[in-house]
Amino acid sequence: MYTTDSINPIKILIVEDNSLFRKIIIDFLLEDSSFNVIGQAKDGQTAVRLTKELKPDLIIMDLGLPVMSGIEATIKIKESNPSVKIIAITSHVNQYEAVESLAAGATAYVNKDINILHMKMIIETINKGAIWISPLIGQKILLEGIKCYQK
Repeated sequence: MYTTDSINPIKILIVEDNSLFRKIIIDFLLEDSSFNVIGQAKDGQTAVRLTKELKPDLIIMDLGLPVMSGIEATIKIKESNPSVKIIAITSHVNQYEAVESLAAGATAYVNKDINILHMKMIIETINKGAIWISPLIGQKILLEGIKCYQK
């Protein structure tokens, strides 16, 4: 498994409108000195503002947000901070939403029912430059792409 440098922890902004889910993510990440949760937002507009102020390395971004969607926020954030990594997280798995998220600049597409230990691995992996897509969605996207080449 990948490990990060606890001397220079990954600075993370959590963007989630559900306060219980947001607290669960924050509490889980705070258990590990490799991660530093530097802020939280409950809507996309606040996420854009906090990204400019706090300069996180990585953002865990819910897609179904009030005020401004996670996809819209991702586009705006990547315009002003192209190096930030964004994990798009959602309660429903949709291959078209996954492609839209990645096109907007997300670095990962994750379902909220993911095993929390996998989430740590995903954070560490994308922080080092990889992209990550939920395997079920990755399979659907790949099969669609193959169909395009077969025509």
